[in-house]
Amino acid sequence: MCLKGIDSMNRKQRRAREKTKKTVTGKLSNNDYAALGAMAYKQGDIQRALEFFAKAVTADPKNHDYKVRLAHVLKNIRFESFNPKLKELVMICLNEEGLDYQDLSQAWHSLIQCDPAFQGWLRESLNDPFLLEGLKKISVYDLGFENLLLRLREESSNAAFNAAFDTYCARVEHVFSDTPKDINPPEIDESIVSLGGTDDDVSQKVRSHYEENPYPRWSSIHVQAAPKPNLGKTHNHLIAGCGTGFGLCGTAMLYPNAKITAIDLSRASLSYAKNKAWALGLKNISFYQADILNLDALDQAFDVIESSGVLHHMDDPIAGWRCLLQKLKPDGRMHIGLYSEIGRRDVVAAREIVQKQGFKPDHAGIKAAREYINALPDDHAAKAVTTRRDFYSLSDCRDLIFHAQEQRFTIPQIQSTLNELGLKFEAFDHHPKRFDTLGEWHGYEQENPNAFKGMYQFWCSRR
Repeated sequence: MCLKGIDSMNRKQRRAREKTKKTVTGKLSNNDYAALGAMAYKQGDIQRALEFFAKAVTADPKNHDYKVRLAHVLKNIRFESFNPKLKELVMICLNEEGLDYQDLSQAWHSLIQCDPAFQGWLRESLNDPFLLEGLKKISVYDLGFENLLLRLREESSNAAFNAAFDTYCARVEHVFSDTPKDINPPEIDESIVSLGGTDDDVSQKVRSHYEENPYPRWSSIHVQAAPKPNLGKTHNHLIAGCGTGFGLCGTAMLYPNAKITAIDLSRASLSYAKNKAWALGLKNISFYQADILNLDALDQAFDVIESSGVLHHMDDPIAGWRCLLQKLKPDGRMHIGLYSEIGRRDVVAAREIVQKQGFKPDHAGIKAAREYINALPDDHAAKAVTTRRDFYSLSDCRDLIFHAQEQRFTIPQIQSTLNELGLKFEAFDHHPKRFDTLGEWHGYEQENPNAFKGMYQFWCSRR
């Protein structure tokens, strides 16, 4: 979302703003500002939410929660004019430990683009703390920015900028560099218990993929205390296909008293996840190397089972889903994430190019594929993958367009599978629209093909 001013808001947002303004009477506390910011954000008034959270952070700069919530607001903001106060605000977030700095990426990059200090990129520009701190902590999903960094590095003798550039390159695994550098693989934790091997050919290919390229290689996350209603909640929670643990660690923080079991095919990914969990002080997670198809050794049932971005990498996703269902308590709930056929049409086109051109899933092949796709006409079906965040680091790009196994779904297929498994659909995650039936959702997606560009993520339970 681009922010210019109130004139850029639609009618619904203006009505919401007026409703919010009516609640502002008398002297406000910091908590009042935060509450009003949350209300405005829920109503879709991003500008008003930004104003309230900015006031809350300015009034109480030591309050970590306010900065987390401000970062959530900034996540989808692109500024079109420069304001030094906004630059200061983003810098406050960059200097705060325990934030997911990637939420600041779009706001930070747009401020760089419109800041007079960076017009012409004079020598003193490269010493700007705003630039240096961002390069150390943020990845930008923009090919033009990559080219700018390469040009500045080639022309620069500025030690501070060059060090920040090297940090940036290491974070994206040198995906746009001509010469790859050795990337330290995660140290393998041999103490992680295996629940048995797999004789499934596809599972073996997928395991090999993630042993070589654990995904995603994340470096920051919002560190938050659990909401008060969850503090005393105890339940058994399975995360099937935890990968490198970003979602897992978020869940463990949300439910500190839950007993969380995390499984994955890849020991490298599990080691990465376990190391991150240890660094965050999370002690409610048990890690196991396991195939979803072989969970007999997991002698327990679960109140909640999550498997997001996993089943669609199996030879038979429904068989995997059925295996998970056997571990679900009668009154349990499942959270499933599946790729959308229509939402990933750009990825399908890019995967076809990779196969046709014979690009290999190594540094040289991934770099060449990115350059080939970037050179395509803007109306080419594959060109849209350059707008996806996974296009901008080596392991992520391999997962996006080089994966050995990918299946995609439609909403009618999901409905059919739910019927087959005796499950009922509850709701899609974090979506501004609300429909009662999957049939209505299907009609909506046909009219809005990017509605589930990431994937379908939804909750379901037994009928």
